[in-house]
Amino acid sequence: MSTVTTASRGPFSARWQEVLDVSAEVFFRRGYAEASVGDVAAALHMTKGSLYHYVRTKEDLLYEIIRQAHDLTLENLQRARAVKGSALDRLHGYFVGHIRINTDHLAKSTLIYRDLHNLSDDRRQQIISVRDDIETYVRGLLGDGARDGTVCPLVDSHLTSIEMFSTANGVYQWYRPNGPHAADEVAHSVADFVVSAVACGSAPTGLCFRHAHRP
Repeated sequence: MSTVTTASRGPFSARWQEVLDVSAEVFFRRGYAEASVGDVAAALHMTKGSLYHYVRTKEDLLYEIIRQAHDLTLENLQRARAVKGSALDRLHGYFVGHIRINTDHLAKSTLIYRDLHNLSDDRRQQIISVRDDIETYVRGLLGDGARDGTVCPLVDSHLTSIEMFSTANGVYQWYRPNGPHAADEVAHSVADFVVSAVACGSAPTGLCFRHAHRP
């Protein structure tokens, strides 16, 4: 299996970070399958040989970009776990942070959703394991909310978490930094949307849609 070289890279290497940022933009705009190592090198104003000082393959670049983006999702998860309050409030706070990662790191987030399948099986599984931890956390909050009365007890936590993440992750398909809506507005609006869909007891009748319309 190809691995990333360690020369001139690491947490304090500004040039290595530039390599990842520029690679993400090239893959985002051209498409991972269509973009070449030569395209990335040209965008970095370096030779292909110099780029191979940092990585051995194009997949190495994709993996490091996606891994770095998932590090941000883990940081968001850690912050969310430290927050107190109702399960519904914690769900909202988590999704605001999750969506801000998608908006603030649009190119890298897009590669997760669009190009994860291009990673080798072992690398893809590493990323999926992080995703599974995050989904488990959200399902746990849905269960907590059902118990504390803020989340509808009729919700299927497995199906609902898929629906919530599908909406939150889908932001990459339409959000653009130069568009009509600011990143923070988008994050709060989408978080409001996915969380209100599971809330219970806030309607004028005291019932959520599920309670009001299911037999």
